[in-house]
Order: sequence, then C-alpha cells, then structure tokens
Amino acid sequence: MGRTTRNCWLAMAGVLGVGCTDLKGGDEPTQIAAAAQTAPKTAVPDGPDTGATRLSGALVDARVLVITTDGSDPASAAVQAALTRLGTPFDVHDATHGMRLTADQLASGNHGRYNAVILDRGTLLTSGGTSAFTDDEWQALANYEATFGVRRAALYTLPDAGYGFGTDVAMASGTVNGHCTPAGQTIFAGANCANPVVIAGTVVYSASAADSKTVPLLVDDAGHALAVTRSYADGREALALTFDQIDGDAFTTQLLYGVIRWASRGLFLGERHVYLSAQIDDLFLASAMYDGSPAYRCSDADIQSFFDWQQGRRQSPVTAGFRASFCVNTAKAVDGDALTAKVQAIGSGFAYINHTWDHLDMTTMDYADAYNEFTKNDQRVMQLGLMPYDPIAAVTPDVSGLANPNMLSAAVAAGIKYLVSDTSQPGQNNPSYNEGIPSTLQPGIFVIPRRPTDLYFNVSTPDQWVYEYNIREGSSRDYAGIVDHVSGTLLGYLLRGENDPVMFHQANTRDNGGGHSILSDLLDATLDKYTALMTVPVYSPTMDQLGQRVAARNSYDTAGASATVASDGRVTVHVANNAATVPITGLCTATAESYAGDQITYVDVTPGNDVTVMPVGCPGATAGATSPDGGAHDTGPHDAGPSDTGPQDAGAGGGLPASGSDAATVDASDPLTSVSLVKTTPGGQGCSCTAVPAPDLKPLLGLCLAMGLMLAASRRR
Repeated sequence: MGRTTRNCWLAMAGVLGVGCTDLKGGDEPTQIAAAAQTAPKTAVPDGPDTGATRLSGALVDARVLVITTDGSDPASAAVQAALTRLGTPFDVHDATHGMRLTADQLASGNHGRYNAVILDRGTLLTSGGTSAFTDDEWQALANYEATFGVRRAALYTLPDAGYGFGTDVAMASGTVNGHCTPAGQTIFAGANCANPVVIAGTVVYSASAADSKTVPLLVDDAGHALAVTRSYADGREALALTFDQIDGDAFTTQLLYGVIRWASRGLFLGERHVYLSAQIDDLFLASAMYDGSPAYRCSDADIQSFFDWQQGRRQSPVTAGFRASFCVNTAKAVDGDALTAKVQAIGSGFAYINHTWDHLDMTTMDYADAYNEFTKNDQRVMQLGLMPYDPIAAVTPDVSGLANPNMLSAAVAAGIKYLVSDTSQPGQNNPSYNEGIPSTLQPGIFVIPRRPTDLYFNVSTPDQWVYEYNIREGSSRDYAGIVDHVSGTLLGYLLRGENDPVMFHQANTRDNGGGHSILSDLLDATLDKYTALMTVPVYSPTMDQLGQRVAARNSYDTAGASATVASDGRVTVHVANNAATVPITGLCTATAESYAGDQITYVDVTPGNDVTVMPVGCPGATAGATSPDGGAHDTGPHDAGPSDTGPQDAGAGGGLPASGSDAATVDASDPLTSVSLVKTTPGGQGCSCTAVPAPDLKPLLGLCLAMGLMLAASRRR
C-alpha cells in the first residue's frame, strides 16, 4: 500500500488561500508534511545585521538546541532520532507549547549553552500562517548566534529572502533529483554525490540564490537551489533545506549527518560508524534442507568461492573493511578433511567465533557439559590456528541457554564474556540504540543483540530459498524479488548505523555457479544499494571488539556526558553518573580515530574528575583547531577516498591475498582503542595521550532474560 503525503500549503506570494496536494510515495506510514511558508518573512533570520559582535573568550557547551514549531513536523522527529543515534546531547524547545525563548535560556555571561541550533521549519510557521516565535524571540536567537558564533540550520524552509533565496520560487511534487554542488559535496559528508539525491514523499521548493552570500549546496535538474548556506554581515551563518526531512527515508539519511556536522562546526559529542557484522553459523557441520533434499555441508570449493567474492567486495574503499565471521563447531573439523584444510589455508581472511563443540542445545544443559562444549571447541580452534579468534566471545547453538544459570556460569569459567541474543525474541532486542544487555543471572556475561534474517539456515540454492520463503511468508516472490526485499531490510540497518551482528548459516555459502551463493547475492544487493547512496566505509569488527563497543555505548548513554569548548579549542568533558568512554567527533588528538573524514577522540572520564583535552594536529585533519577569532575553525569534511580506510584493519586489501589465493595475512590483533588523557593544568600545553584497550565497563542496565528462550527453528539452527 503506497504512502500518501498530504501537503497543505499557503500561496507563496501571500496568504491567498489554502490548497492541498496529494503525493504518492513508498510503503512508509502516512506522514503529514509541514505547511509551506510565506515569502518573504522579514523576521527570519532577523535582518541582515543584528548589531551584535563576537564575544571574545567565550565558552560554549557541545549541545544542540532543536527548535520545533509545535512538535508535529517529521523534520523534528528526524533530527532528534539522528542526534540520539550519534549520542549527541540536545534539548528541544517547542515554540508553540513551551515557554517564550529568552536570552537567559541561551547563555549566561560568556557561557553559551548550545554550539548548534536546528529548526524543523525555517520560519517556525504554524498552520495559521504565522510564526510560532515573536519578533523578540527571533532577535534573542539571532543575537545569541552572532555573539557566540553559533550556526543555524533550518530543515524545511520555503525559499525566502531571509535565508538568501531569490524571488523566483517554484514548487514540485513527486520525485525530485537533487545534485550536489562542490560545496554540497563537502558539507553532505558521506552522501554519494556521484549519484542524484532522490527526494520523494514531500513537496520540494526551489529558487535561485539571491546573491554571492548564498551558496547553493543541492540543486534540481534545472539548477535551482534546494539547499543553501547563507552568511550575514554580523558573522551569522545559516543552512536551509527546502524539503521536509523524514526519518528512515534515504535522502534524509544522506543529508542530515552533514547538516548536524556543519551546524556544530564539526565538533560534537557522539560518533558515526557503519557496521556489517555477518556471522555465519555452523561451520564444519551439515544442515538439513527444508525441501527434504540431502543435508548440506559447504565444501572447500564453496568456502574458496565465498572468500573470492569477499575479496572482490573489498576492492572498493567503501567496503574494504568488510569481513565475514564464521561461528565454528569443530567436532567435524578433522584431519584430512578438505573443508578443514581450506579454512586453515584461508586463515584470517575470515574471523572466527566459538559456536561450541557439536551444537547441542544449552537450554537445560548442566554446568559440566556446558563447560566442556565451550572449552573443547576452544582448544580445537586454537589447534587449527584459526585467527582472528578471541575466546571471550561465543555464540550458543540456536542462541540457547541465555536463561540457564548453569550454562552462563560455565561460560564465565571458560573465559567467555560476550554472547549474542536473538532480537526477534521477547526481551532480547537492544534496550536502546546500539546498546547491549548485561545478564541479570550472571554479571560476567554481556549479551550483544543479533538480528536473524529471512535467509534461513536450511536453504542453499535459489530454488530452495524461493520454496521456503514463499511458504513461510505466504507470498509469491521470485528469487530476484526476495533478494531485493530482504536486502532492503539489511540496507536499513546500515543506513541507521546499527551495530547488531546479522545471523546467517554455512549452507547459505554454497557456490551455485559463477561464484554466486545465495548469501553473496543477498550481500551484493545490500552493498550495491548502500554504495549508491553513501560513501561512509563499512566496518566489520570482530565479536570481541564489537562487545567492547556495545558495552561502551551502554555506559556512555547512562553517564550524563557533557562537554564545554573554550575559545582556545580546549574541550572539557564531564560525566554526571558513571564512568564512561566519551566519543568526541571533530576533536583531533594524536591517537584519534580517522573515519569517513572525521577525527574521533575517545576520552575516559569518571564522575568528579573532569578531563580537559587540548587538540593537537593530526595528519590531514584540523577540525579541532581554533581560528584567529577564537571560534572553532571549520575545515569541512573530507571525502572518504582510498586512503580513508576507517577503523583498524579496514584498509583496501587489508593484507589479504588476491582472489583465488589460499593464504591470508590480516593483522589479527585489530585493537579497539580509546584515548586515556591526563588532565591539563591551567596554562598547560596539550595532553598526555596513550592508546589503551577499551575499558571493561560494568553493565549498568539490567534486563531480565529469564523468560522462555526456545527459538523458532524456521530461521536458525
């Protein structure tokens, strides 16, 4: 069923009546788009010159102010969701239902409370055709922006003179292709500007730029501006988009990170990464087939073919960091077995995870048997020399035993810290975005939510998948339609930056001819869709690394983290509730992570012990440097190119052999590091920075897993 977006708009030359346009879009639920705005609106953005001057020696909190007209516009929900995913602190001011905005709410003396301002509608226009802000509120906001050097972004704006548009305003509906200008390619960090940005499901306005102080970022096929930046005589800057933003729509994902990055001058708490952790269960075992054909165990040729396919994907800088992980059961990994020998030869071309010795259900297993299952398999994996592999991570058969205290105790005794859950089961999904689940039965276990897929364990060929899929789903899709549908779901995980690993099975890697398996076909479709939209590198951490990241996110989300940026570039980080590793994007230090054009510094902080970091130069990045006027110097994002390889072991090739070769030499250590900084004394220069393993953060969020965890065999084994 198609989406209908109903967009009621006011005539552009004045309020001459109200009309409505019905637009047909995709399959998403109905969204009510914001009313278009009358032009010109002289209160926005408050005249060419406020008369305010930039404050010297100011302190500004790294916090975003989201101003919503009345809370109903999809753009408000979209930006709040984006900031939440990043982990960026923000406040929401409702211009209709909240208190009046005053200068005291924005700053106290030389201390500004926000380093970015984002409006859902450019003039905060209500359905009655008036702005939700008074002239005094607009003036207070503009004075703050000018005084503290804070940028404004407006997510849905009818082109008017206040934001630097000309008077030749046009309106389009349906689908509009946006094209990045050179300036847009810089600001919309991570969007694949080689392709059009396809805008659908919302009314789109366009106009020419009023003068040279307006810089188009996105233009339509006719060259009319759809997004611009505008500079003003008093030093203020604004960015305006002329179409609504809808969380989950591809064009919003492509553009909104760049808007946030621009508004905050590239410096904000939080981080962006794109993950694809494909965990392939049951290596060395055979799987029963749904259609009754003989059980299938992948062959040495299958594994070589799948490895060759993976190597082909790694030739692109966007997918150079992709590496599949096999969850291994070594009871059938015997000497003289061709599959075992091939896996050993490929070695670190894949990552490996303990899946127990022979895949017995652990729901009611006693301590001794569970301990034997983990340790016997661990010993054999070590004998085979399968690396990278870390015994602190494991996947239980059928994701069983998470409510079994005996199994959990045995896992801890075997040195295991990280297990996975099944997000399709009650109580096993992420408590919040990218968070995991500390076990309430065994404090030593931290559970990483893992997503099942509609590619089942008991299919190995296209015909088998079509047969089972259509029976289970009650559909009549052909193979191409199934791949398209399921890859669309996986694409959503990538676009949202979700870190949950994804479940597949060994039979899915069967070579069905020409180097194609049903798993490689599915991942090809997913990655092709992704790379058509984005250039942010895909990262596949090993499970132990992922566990550290997920646990760190849990602690960060509960820490009450905040930061203040001084005029000399120093960033002081504070946590109110608990110890945490605080990610700061745009803060350049000697050990900062370089990813997708950003420098990301991780700062370990404990309550009562604030940490001050002085930015230092990093190769090719100065996002944390200071400009002569005391404000953050914005160098703009850097396009992700072949040399921008993201996290460790994400480089093109990564030391792996060319297609068809057996051996592989990836660095198996792949350390996840954070930055441990010594507080600077007043007047001190710089900080003492060392790379250390990410801390073993104690889980702070309890979630009961004692409910029934018998998992449906339709999707896993």
